[in-house]
Amino acid sequence: MLLRFEINRELRLGLDAPDGNLLGFETAALATERALRPGLWESLLEEYQERLLDQVCGLRRKPVSRPAPFTCPGCGSDQGFRRRGSRSRPRRLFTRMGRLSLRLAQVGCSCGRRFAPLLQLLGVEPGARLAPGLARRAVALATQTSFAKATDHLKVETGLAPSVRTIRRLVRRSGERCDLTVPRSDLEQVPAILVDGTRIPAGPRLGRKHWNARGVELNIACAVMKRDQSGRRPKAKLEIVGATVGERWRALEPAIRACRDPGIVVSDGDWEIQKMLGRAVPQVPHQLCTFHIHHDVRHRLWRDGVAFQSRGEIADGLLLPILNAHSQNSRLKALQSALDLAVGNGWKHTAGHLGRSGERVSTWRSVKYGNRAWRMDGRSQPEHTTSVLERVMREVNRRIDCAGNRWTVPGARAMVNLLLASRYEHPQWRGLWKDHGNVETWAGLR
Repeated sequence: MLLRFEINRELRLGLDAPDGNLLGFETAALATERALRPGLWESLLEEYQERLLDQVCGLRRKPVSRPAPFTCPGCGSDQGFRRRGSRSRPRRLFTRMGRLSLRLAQVGCSCGRRFAPLLQLLGVEPGARLAPGLARRAVALATQTSFAKATDHLKVETGLAPSVRTIRRLVRRSGERCDLTVPRSDLEQVPAILVDGTRIPAGPRLGRKHWNARGVELNIACAVMKRDQSGRRPKAKLEIVGATVGERWRALEPAIRACRDPGIVVSDGDWEIQKMLGRAVPQVPHQLCTFHIHHDVRHRLWRDGVAFQSRGEIADGLLLPILNAHSQNSRLKALQSALDLAVGNGWKHTAGHLGRSGERVSTWRSVKYGNRAWRMDGRSQPEHTTSVLERVMREVNRRIDCAGNRWTVPGARAMVNLLLASRYEHPQWRGLWKDHGNVETWAGLR
């Protein structure tokens, strides 16, 4: 159904300069334009409503029944509607043009349901006071700044904004609907998956020495699709595979399993991550982050009583032969030599760590010369660190980990879901608000 029309209104503008000086003209003009916008769009939407009902239901004394671009919220029918007057009170709606006061016409369905089709056409949910575009903009601002600053910014953009409490409630409800543990079916060939976790300040405060003093776990899995080398600093094209807050790693199993045969999986060596990956993608090579493995070995050397000045040199002596080996046999020999050196010096914690993780230290080299689809634009070798994912977690911490701030677990989960989904255009984010369409507008003065 194509419905196109225009309305003409008489527009009167005035300019008053008592001293003849036009300084401040731009400020006054912007204020006037902001005051005009709501009234213009109210008239346009109400006229569109009347034209549409004339086309669907017929004239007031000549009713007809034609298919409509809206459906009955009761039975789902798209025809058989009759006019049922207008609502007695105007509906106030916050939009990016300002606050609109709309006179809503109602229609009745053959099932007995009565509703206002204009709200459905605008994508406004039942009982909502925010238009989809303003709701999306408010949540996007809240993921980057505090709720109070988001409100102030909306006031500058639209002239009128919802309260801090409304934005906070909107973030909570939207975050519950934006579930990042849902498996994705739109990821084609995934060269690499990075898996890592951190802690965010959420949950009850139970003292500095309690196990949750630093908060709850934030677990993230992302896919590296390509690298852009055109700028001064390489950029990675990322897709969020899944994320959880305050849950175990097994909650990400379905999301990781849905990826189509990734080339390699890189993690920081956490034992829970290794068990989860063994269940989710057992056939995919698992690489330990080469940065984390150095840190882990130095930590084990500390536990074995090695002096601080010698830990770096000893860690390089144990790991570099394994990392630089070009064949499987040479890697196994280098690993055995490192184990013999650690056992011979009595470093039991270091020997135990190498025994558990040594086979995954240089997995990326065997993947490089194998047949797996690890190649991507701008990358000459498989991923072997989680540095890209560390940057993502820093962006999350910039918003979540504020000084003196402690989130509730549901609030932190909602904020993390919206922040990651909006930043990387996750399908769950695109489906939150119906704010995209083929509507066009035009304007002119005659």
